Amino acid sequence: MRPFCNFMLTIPRHIKSSTDIPSIFLDGLTLVQYQRRSSDFKHEICVSQHSLVFILEGTKLIHSASGDIKLGKGEAFFIRKGCHIMSEMVPEAGGVFNTILFFFNDSMFNEFVDSLNIEGSPSNSEVPSVFKVARSEPIEIYLSSIAPLFGTPLARDEQFLRLKVRELLHYICASEGNEAFINFLYSCRNEMKSDLASTMERYFNKNISLEDMAELSGRSLSTFKREFQKLFGTTPARWIRDRRLAWSAQLIRNSAKSISEISYESGYESLSHFSSLFRKNYGITPREYRSGLKSSKSEL
Repeated sequence: MRPFCNFMLTIPRHIKSSTDIPSIFLDGLTLVQYQRRSSDFKHEICVSQHSLVFILEGTKLIHSASGDIKLGKGEAFFIRKGCHIMSEMVPEAGGVFNTILFFFNDSMFNEFVDSLNIEGSPSNSEVPSVFKVARSEPIEIYLSSIAPLFGTPLARDEQFLRLKVRELLHYICASEGNEAFINFLYSCRNEMKSDLASTMERYFNKNISLEDMAELSGRSLSTFKREFQKLFGTTPARWIRDRRLAWSAQLIRNSAKSISEISYESGYESLSHFSSLFRKNYGITPREYRSGLKSSKSEL
């Protein structure tokens, strides 16, 4: 059985490519109402933009580097950009899993954090992947006013929606139990531009587009390509190919995993495509490479 670790959904890009999910897309802001009527659903997700998630019905289980979180009806959380998590959605018995999500690009996020005009300072400690947000009566009233907007003319009124999202952030910051949320936002803002080499090492074997990779690193696509060429002396596509093949060769040498598993964990969904690239690069197939290693050991 394949692990979930490499072929993940990148959101909000995955949502934007879906035609059956009620969504509102603005410059820098995405609002989504996601519903699912089925059994439990689990997938690994890469979050390329900061996001707020409100659970209206059902249960969501999140497994991240910061630990495991279980959220049920009436709960909410903030996921910072750049996280990849295992997400499990569990509908209510005989019902649905229902949630409202807000995604912010860097520019929009900075604008909203600055607009809070509340004293805060970034923490020196590592920023957690997920922050559980306390909800209050004003937030509940606010959410009940958001759902009816999908599909109406107001969903295209950018100025109105920007004000609505700013209103939401003020409600969250003013709600009891969210005192640490302000510093969390400032810390996320402080982490905007990440080290390019670290970003590439973290995601080279994931099926993430260059656009998402650039966004995860806090750069525009053009800036990402320019800085990448300067740092690595090659194109992102060529670097990723070479890094994946080097990683696969390392796994063949140092693990007992099957060639199929190694192909998948190196970022290749097609075993034949992986074998073809490996042979083109090393002159032999992955299986021949492993056989040669075994022969060398037996001669010692």
